[in-house]
Amino acid sequence: MWNEDRQKWIELRTFLMNGAKGNKIVVTTRSHPVASIMGTVPTYILEGLPHVDCLSVFLKWAFNEGQEKQHPNLVKIGDDIVEKCNGVPLAARTLGSLLFSKFEQRDWLYVRDNDIWKLEQKEGDILPALRLSYEQLPSYLKCCFAYCSIFPKGRVVYNEELVHMWSAQGLIEPSKKKQELDDIGNRYIKELLSRSFFQEFEDCNFYFTFKMHDLMHDLASSISQTECTVIDCVSPTVSRMVRHVSFSYDLDEKEILRVVGELNDIRTIYFPFKLKTPRGEPFLKACISKFKCIKMLDLSGSNFDTLPNSISNLKHLRLLDLSLNKRIKKLPNSVCKLFHLQTLWLQGCVGFENLPKEFGNLISLRHLWITTKQRALTGIGRLKSLRLLRIFKCQNLEFLLQGTQSLTALRSLLICDCRSLESLEHSMKQLPLLEQLMIIDCERLNSLDGNGEDHVPGLGNLRYLLLSNLPELEALPVCSLTSLDRLVIEECPQLTERCKKTTGEDWHKISHVSEIYIDGVKTPEN
Repeated sequence: MWNEDRQKWIELRTFLMNGAKGNKIVVTTRSHPVASIMGTVPTYILEGLPHVDCLSVFLKWAFNEGQEKQHPNLVKIGDDIVEKCNGVPLAARTLGSLLFSKFEQRDWLYVRDNDIWKLEQKEGDILPALRLSYEQLPSYLKCCFAYCSIFPKGRVVYNEELVHMWSAQGLIEPSKKKQELDDIGNRYIKELLSRSFFQEFEDCNFYFTFKMHDLMHDLASSISQTECTVIDCVSPTVSRMVRHVSFSYDLDEKEILRVVGELNDIRTIYFPFKLKTPRGEPFLKACISKFKCIKMLDLSGSNFDTLPNSISNLKHLRLLDLSLNKRIKKLPNSVCKLFHLQTLWLQGCVGFENLPKEFGNLISLRHLWITTKQRALTGIGRLKSLRLLRIFKCQNLEFLLQGTQSLTALRSLLICDCRSLESLEHSMKQLPLLEQLMIIDCERLNSLDGNGEDHVPGLGNLRYLLLSNLPELEALPVCSLTSLDRLVIEECPQLTERCKKTTGEDWHKISHVSEIYIDGVKTPEN
């Protein structure tokens, strides 16, 4: 807990008093004022771990189980390192992760004897320990980690969102092996997870989430300094050196406009809490007129009918978020001149009628999330760079992908809550690189083969298939699913019957799949 406004706590406490008798709430904080404001019983000061326990944490992360017995010289140096961690388990864990699989004594001595420990610090301050771990990161991870200070403390981060933000800022280095940028970005996240810079990883099937520890956020903020800032209150001044800015949910539009007026060369504007702050045309016009080099513009939850034609002036824009705008009906054709645009989010735009005719001119577009009233997704057939397509709540959608002859790079397709969709079109065969297919809450969908065709060659590269709440779906596609290694089926009664092990009519299509989950139960090993 970080709130130091006693009035807000009193308002929240009023609601909490209605809970069942005997319930208790434990609040943790690093702030003594917060503890005194919220405490109804004496504050308990949590001391650091005893040295022996802190050493145990360090060794657990520095070695595989039992391996430390083979390196008594390193354990001795590790004991000295742990002494400097002041009993803070995060410091011990982070430095242990840093030294994992390093068996040269000089690497351990470098950590123990580094000058960074000599920096002036407050009692219990572990930033030097974390900073030391940061200094050992490869250069490509340093800038990516520092950029994460744009998120508020405690926020759940989605891998796809972060990778798209990194990509928009040019922080993902292209691979010499022609590896996809999205794959490289996900690898960066997993590297930071393995080094304990991120934590609380949660696998959500086709995406994953994680968090930053508050102390890691402090570290990222100290590194980025004036480059990135989270504006969470009425600030008297904002540094003109700021390049990446996110706004808290409790600022009103007048305060936001004041801050925008003080900024100059902005590259990121981000509203991490969506819907909480009204953002209409004055804010939009201010951004377009002032920030010619902006690369990411978040207008989610805004309240206007259409973008101005002048949006095309943002020549460097890579990511545009228009999600959750219930009034917007169309995009001006000038948006099709944003030739560097990589990511466009239109999900939750329930009034959106159709894409502009020249939408296919967005030659760099890699990620599209959309809600639309269209009967068919016309207008996207020429998006040769499109890798990820997310289709949400398109209630009129009858034809999935008309004219998809150029979507040969598409790797991930999600279709969710499209109540009029009955089958996948034959154009699915134009998706030779499709690796992920997720279909959720499409109550009329009865076929994955499209107009009764006898095969769907576009699924030959499919690795992950999720089918959820499709009561009319009768069978898996008849095509070969030889690349499939994970299949998830939920609330599909007819399909569940056909996929029963050994006896199901579709079992022969999936018997080779290594991971099969049906209604939450993993199918036994073959």
